[in-house]
Amino acid sequence: MRPHREVRVWKRKKVEVEARILRLEALKEQTRIWMKKASEKRLELGWKSSTYQQLVELHSQRLPQVIEETAVKLSQAQLELTEIEQRIEQLLQQPTKIIPLAVVLSMILLLGLGILFIDPGITGLSVKNVSISPPPSLDLYDNTIDMVSIPVSISPAAKKAKNIDDIISETKLKVPREKIKDITQLSYSSEEIDFTDWKYTKGLVVHKPLIDGKTFAEAVPLVDKDTFTYSADFEGTILEVEFAAAEIKNDKVGRKFQQSKFETDREWKIAYSYLLPALNFTLPLRVSSSSPITVEDASIGKVHSGSFILSFEEERQRGYNIWVDQVSDQVVYVYLSKNYTEEGKAVDDEIIIDPSLTVSGTSTELCGTVTEYDLIDINTGGVLTICQANSTSAGGVNISLGYFGNFSLDASSWIEGKGAGENGGVGGTQGDDGNHGTAGSANVATPNGGGGGGGQKKNANDAAAGAGGGFGGAGGNGGLSIAGTQGLGGLTYGAYNALDLKMGSGGGGSEADTDLDGGDGGGGIKIVAGAGGWVGIRGSINVTGNNGTDAVAGTQDSAGGGGGSGGHIIIVAGTLNLNGAVMRADGGGGGLGSGTDSCPGGGGGGGRIYLVYETLQANSTFITTNHGYLGGNVSADAACDNPSDALGPTHGANGTIQFNGTYFDRLPIITLLAPANLTINSTTSTPDFVFNVSDDLFAQPYLNCTLWLSSSAGTQAYGTNNTVFNATKTSITTNATLSNGPYSWMINCSDGFDPLMERSNSSETRNITIDIVSADQTPLLSLLSPANHTRNTTDTTPEFMFNVTDDMIAQPYLNCTLWMNNGTDAAFGTNNTVFNATKAIISANSSLNDGNYLWWTNCSDGVQSNLSEIRNISIATNGVPSITFVSNLSAVSIIEGGVRQINFSFLASDPDGRGDLDNTSAQLRISRLGEADRTNTSCTPVGTFENNINYSCSINLWYYDGAGFWTINASIRDTQSLYSENNSMQFMVLETTAFAIGPTALTWATLELGNTNRTATNDPMTLNNTGNKDIVTTGITVTGYDLRGLTTTTEFIRATNFSVSNVNGSSSCSGVTCLECNGTIMFNNTAETLPNAILSAGNFSLNYQNDTSGQENLFFCLMTVPLEISRQTYDTSQEQTASWVITIN
Repeated sequence: MRPHREVRVWKRKKVEVEARILRLEALKEQTRIWMKKASEKRLELGWKSSTYQQLVELHSQRLPQVIEETAVKLSQAQLELTEIEQRIEQLLQQPTKIIPLAVVLSMILLLGLGILFIDPGITGLSVKNVSISPPPSLDLYDNTIDMVSIPVSISPAAKKAKNIDDIISETKLKVPREKIKDITQLSYSSEEIDFTDWKYTKGLVVHKPLIDGKTFAEAVPLVDKDTFTYSADFEGTILEVEFAAAEIKNDKVGRKFQQSKFETDREWKIAYSYLLPALNFTLPLRVSSSSPITVEDASIGKVHSGSFILSFEEERQRGYNIWVDQVSDQVVYVYLSKNYTEEGKAVDDEIIIDPSLTVSGTSTELCGTVTEYDLIDINTGGVLTICQANSTSAGGVNISLGYFGNFSLDASSWIEGKGAGENGGVGGTQGDDGNHGTAGSANVATPNGGGGGGGQKKNANDAAAGAGGGFGGAGGNGGLSIAGTQGLGGLTYGAYNALDLKMGSGGGGSEADTDLDGGDGGGGIKIVAGAGGWVGIRGSINVTGNNGTDAVAGTQDSAGGGGGSGGHIIIVAGTLNLNGAVMRADGGGGGLGSGTDSCPGGGGGGGRIYLVYETLQANSTFITTNHGYLGGNVSADAACDNPSDALGPTHGANGTIQFNGTYFDRLPIITLLAPANLTINSTTSTPDFVFNVSDDLFAQPYLNCTLWLSSSAGTQAYGTNNTVFNATKTSITTNATLSNGPYSWMINCSDGFDPLMERSNSSETRNITIDIVSADQTPLLSLLSPANHTRNTTDTTPEFMFNVTDDMIAQPYLNCTLWMNNGTDAAFGTNNTVFNATKAIISANSSLNDGNYLWWTNCSDGVQSNLSEIRNISIATNGVPSITFVSNLSAVSIIEGGVRQINFSFLASDPDGRGDLDNTSAQLRISRLGEADRTNTSCTPVGTFENNINYSCSINLWYYDGAGFWTINASIRDTQSLYSENNSMQFMVLETTAFAIGPTALTWATLELGNTNRTATNDPMTLNNTGNKDIVTTGITVTGYDLRGLTTTTEFIRATNFSVSNVNGSSSCSGVTCLECNGTIMFNNTAETLPNAILSAGNFSLNYQNDTSGQENLFFCLMTVPLEISRQTYDTSQEQTASWVITIN
């Protein structure tokens, strides 16, 4: 290595050590902040279990140790910095010399396993002696909180835009291709289809998740990072889940620890099994991500990062207490604990937990009123989710598909609305009412309509459970231990045959030492298709209520929450197919009681299911609206451990199921009689329109019909007849004079109100032209745009659009003039060829100054003239922003194998004031031909003055970004989207030559005297280019040295016995068929060029093992083990030999 290159190496080391010192100082300060937070957390969690307190105490004890360890590391780093500075000074004063990058070959033992060791140190120090250390001891784990380690993700490749055929191929849609006009992918599990020339207009298809044509497991692979950690990579985010219990990790064999996984159509289940180490054991799991992590619901351990969603909801349902501690933006710890004794578990019993990992978009949700589809198909494991009731969502979905609507749910798919209805009450509060959406009141034991009453205790040692919610059946009462007010079950509401969609009511909350919540009611779904429609339910619909919250085991005074009531299912269809259907609207169970003064919650009432049809096809159905059972008991109080007790809990009542076979009204069929299509009417401007209607007249004895006409002026009704008799010729005369011109017309008829379906239909559409010749009429002008009081900020010669209707007797077109007034009337343009009833435009013929104007048009048909209305317009043109300054940058070098953050700033100005600059559009990009652009799209405003804003931007420069001049492009828009950019500046990226190698040791099978052509068993040695220089052919050399015997020092294995190549033969090669044995032969103390080896700059983390990823492989072959040497150890540690050297240039 030339001296100036070595100085550069040491200077890079100096920069790295200085950065490490800054990080250590920041960690030291951050740890002090964490110590303060831990102290506050101790006070905050004083009411929680001793397990939580122990965890926080552990953090508090560990943090001072972190500060001490950080101080030691700081001292070591500062000493290292001093030594580096001295080394740089020495090098600057020394004459030129060459120091090779050393790679040591040492020790071939010809008595058994032969090992070729390669020293990983390539820092420029020649390694003369190598000692082999004994194997390191096994790692010991502790419960230290790791706030720093996070996975690093490479930006994902840009997604290819998909056309209709791509989507059809990926999702295997069964809709005829010729019927599809357009497809919109709503999520990984659903598409919206616009149809053309078919009986359906728009459809929704829901299926199991498909991500770019792959299944969930294929697109979101979950891999074992190590024995205790799973890692998943998706759309640029890497998420890792680590089993972090040190007492189990240090004894994984004794604790029979196993890590496993299995996938469903839409999620991974991560399973950990182990033997329970202690009855008070709390399990920590560490979740880290390359993207920020958001804690969505701490009570169930639900976190979100990138597209990933990790949830411990099932563990919560199995009785685990869950605590989430977010220690940094990208690291959270999830803790799980429970009273194992109360569950009947003992030390060394097997424990299994299996949280769920999925990504956003694996299911499809509908909410509120849905009328845009006339076909919905849920197939191949698709899941349609009913939205959860909250302040913005209904907790139900009302789907109207139209007269010919089609809805299909296949046997592998389901609709999920469990617990989607009204919320259960928090401790001691009524559940919300599913009838009117009324929120429950605190400290009220009577029902809130359908909402269950909240239990109300009187004394400190009492427990009052929540009551169940009601709907189709009444909710059960909650248990009461001794004194207080018993929570009463929610009431029924609605009717068994009502078509009003409701949702289930929430159960009441309990009141005791620990107040608990009632269960949420089930959601609601209504599906309506007309007489010509078909609804097929062969899968399952689940709108059951949630169970009330169970009492915490071991708590002295505790009571369960009331169960939520079942929800509502309404299906209306001309043909209803229920072959294999499963429909459940059951009430949720009351929460368990636990402890001495403890009571179970009341069960929720069943919901309602109402099925209306003209034709029913049913076989093997399972349809229930069962009540929710009262909560079970674990040492419950004697006063409330049985429904027969005066204050005991009760289960809810069953809901209702109603089948209604009825006649469905048919649509009116309208036949147009006159005038014929394409009629030209020159006799009357109020013509008659004649038609005939055939109908079954189900709702009333006659029909209501309306005449609709459309012209360039729009569509409107021109007459009605509300007593049209069936199969009778009827006419409607226009109720207004029709101007000359073309019209299209149709008749719409309704046979009355039908609660099941709208009862109207329209005829075909015909065309008629009115052409009445009469005395010349005055032109009628209609201004179209700009709208009145328009403020124009972009154009000083705007267009003015209008329409003129005239009888056109004197000439075939009109002469029109644009007039404006800004203090004086003036003409601003003319159009002398304006056609009748046709949109016309006049642009201002000179620039308008900023200000307010009145404008109008005047048109003449050669005989008559007329003025339009007068409108107002204001001109306020907006100035274009500019970027007046972009910071310069001296030459920079890359960080070997890493990322360097470069900071820029630029100054933007706007003539309309700095408030007109759009801060969200400020961005900076650096680019070079042949290199990937590096961009910051969210530059930050850091200062202002007058009309200017100064923006700060940071850009990541990767180690493989090419040397040379890079262009800096700064850009911004103003609030009117006017754009400005500045690309006048450039900066230099310096060339850096650097590389790293692995593996660190090459091994051979057992060698014997006379062996030939023996290849290394762990080839290849991979060279990773950690710089930005392309190493071309002849740029890689290997210098070999003879290996000298340690005992008989006059014997050597000559370097010429070794061959090196960048290619190898097949795995089954032998002898000369192994290409590496026909490679470049080494000569003692001679740098031999590998003629075909290259090492291009690239992203070696892609690990393609070729020049695309900045990598080259070297393969080694021992061509001959000499017969004339003795069995002993040979190495390069003595005189007359030296370390082997690999160089690049």
